[in-house]
Amino acid sequence: MAWKRRPGSRRARGLCAFAAGLALAAGTARADEARPILLALTQGTLTYTVVHKLHEVKGTSRKLEGLARVQPGAATLVQVRAPIASFDSGNSNRDVHMREATHEPAHPNVEVKGTLPPIALPLQRDEQLGLDARVELNGVVQRQSIAVTLSPEGTSVRARFSFPISIHEGTRTCPVLTARFSSIDRNLLKVSCGSKNSNCHSAEAARSTTGLDLAGDAWSGLVNVRALNLGRDGDAGTVNAGLLVEPGNPDASFLVTKLKLKTAHDPRFGSGMPADNPGITSDCPQAMEPIVEWIQQGAPRN
Repeated sequence: MAWKRRPGSRRARGLCAFAAGLALAAGTARADEARPILLALTQGTLTYTVVHKLHEVKGTSRKLEGLARVQPGAATLVQVRAPIASFDSGNSNRDVHMREATHEPAHPNVEVKGTLPPIALPLQRDEQLGLDARVELNGVVQRQSIAVTLSPEGTSVRARFSFPISIHEGTRTCPVLTARFSSIDRNLLKVSCGSKNSNCHSAEAARSTTGLDLAGDAWSGLVNVRALNLGRDGDAGTVNAGLLVEPGNPDASFLVTKLKLKTAHDPRFGSGMPADNPGITSDCPQAMEPIVEWIQQGAPRN
């Protein structure tokens, strides 16, 4: 990656590894300058590696954005991000799978930001420093301590680092919803449930397994529709789950029940939703409360 000083500026399943190379254009900055220097990223690469049982997949992006703020005697602030859709592995099917696994429509970027110890420009020799970083991928925020190697390169600084990351572990950022069906559909249902053929409630999965298609007209598939409950009890094999969405009654709506379940194996109601992280929505008041409010309002098509 290459950084350039702004003119006039004064200031495996779910497991993969990222590696980056970047260059910071230091311009005429001096080691004894007290003012902050703002550096802008102009070029670079970010590469992920996923190791499967029989093969290894590497995808590289060159469409990076970033900034760094360098000030003598103070921590160096760094922020780099790349669009998930910009990674190219040379195999379009695997690229599509990566975008699906990271829920790219809702979480379009991988982002690294954090602080380095103070650095003096221009660099005189190679330095190895620790980046106290916050990495976000797939809406999951993870703290990382990343070893960074800085090397002088003319008037620039070349930086290299790598780190492993899980796609699912960590603190997931919550979808921010409003109490309108258009918001719930666009920011939750279409992203987590029915947007891709591999999702549980895609059109294909609805025909073959779940019976519920959220990829198309989700409102018609939910409101006043009898739930097809695939959970099992000890006797009859199914539990009468009522309506998926009962207007005015969130407590009786099976959608709310499924979003609140935090297990994949409830003996009465099956798996909580979304299936890859049951109950995550119920831990997000800014997501769960608007859904409940929308149902209390009568579940309008708004």
